[in-house]
Amino acid sequence: MKKNLFLIVCLLLVGVYLKGQYNTTLDLIKITKTKEFKNTSDIFELVKFVPLETNNETLTKVSTTVVTKDNIFMFSNAQGCILKFDREGKFIGKIGRQGRGPGEFVSQFNLTLFRYYNNYIYLFDGMSFKIMKYSIDGQSYQDIPLEEKTGFIFSDMLDENCFLIAKSSPFINKNQSGAYSELMSYNAKGNLTYNFPLNSNSKIQNNLMLPSIFYHFNNIVYYKSPYCDTVFKILGPTERTIAYTLSPGNKRMVSNETKGAIVVYGLHETHRYILIDYSYDKTRRAVYDKVTGSFFQVNSRKEEDNIGGCAFLWPDPLRIDESKVPGEYITYIEPAVLKGLDINKLNIQSGYIKSELLKLQNKVNENDNPIIVIMREYE
Repeated sequence: MKKNLFLIVCLLLVGVYLKGQYNTTLDLIKITKTKEFKNTSDIFELVKFVPLETNNETLTKVSTTVVTKDNIFMFSNAQGCILKFDREGKFIGKIGRQGRGPGEFVSQFNLTLFRYYNNYIYLFDGMSFKIMKYSIDGQSYQDIPLEEKTGFIFSDMLDENCFLIAKSSPFINKNQSGAYSELMSYNAKGNLTYNFPLNSNSKIQNNLMLPSIFYHFNNIVYYKSPYCDTVFKILGPTERTIAYTLSPGNKRMVSNETKGAIVVYGLHETHRYILIDYSYDKTRRAVYDKVTGSFFQVNSRKEEDNIGGCAFLWPDPLRIDESKVPGEYITYIEPAVLKGLDINKLNIQSGYIKSELLKLQNKVNENDNPIIVIMREYE
């Protein structure tokens, strides 16, 4: 009797564990068929709104942002540097600058890496093909030139000893005649460590200008090439494993024709959901529930008729925004948008957050800096 009871308990525990795992293949056709919706307010709890100090030294537009337990770092195209604020939005100083000298980046429009790791900020300048490593106090820097330049690229990092570079089209690996590569890893000195070969189910298409996708979740880097359906976990400089597959079925893009095709161009992940930015005749958003295996459409940031669901606060998978505080997710709101909101119509459960928003609405000016929004996923 006790033995049978023990077996039953073990089976139940296994069932609970498996329920929390998502299938290895996600059927994207189901996205086009679902009529169910999720809103920002269904998934995320709004925790804090942080207006960034506005003056001539800090005036900027929304850009890539990293939040730590002490600071907010935003890369500013307008200022040509990294702006450093405290967690309350008070301006502290600037880090780095545009130029062609040591510690400088050539063009802010080719910066595809902006990460915080062990008290350093890392940038990748695609024009000069180098990693820039800045101390967060702005007092020191290190240039890390990378060998074997590849052209227009996307990038990320696993840690300070593993930088990942992906090109917008496959390239020949010089060390293996005729072999295509899609992802390269470099060490802390900028030396090429490894060429990841093109996945066996990849489909090379001419003039394809879709982005390589990187995202971080649970301290793991995930990567998806535009040439195949597979999303990989990068485990080390020479090692990767399949995380899951996004299958468009008979709605796969053929010969660069996007009409009628499902094309994924952005991914994020939370403990329960995979957030998907994709196009299917128009730009759309969806989430995949890893517990139930269901897909949901997501109202766009621009849906005027869904203000209550806080659609305008949906995280943007096209930017590499990140909070280094476990459980936190970040997005933004422009002051001009905030000024035009009827806050009493927002589906916000916290009375405190609503009251803070009302105070902020009366305080900010339309041309002020963006307001950082810190959120947490509902448990």
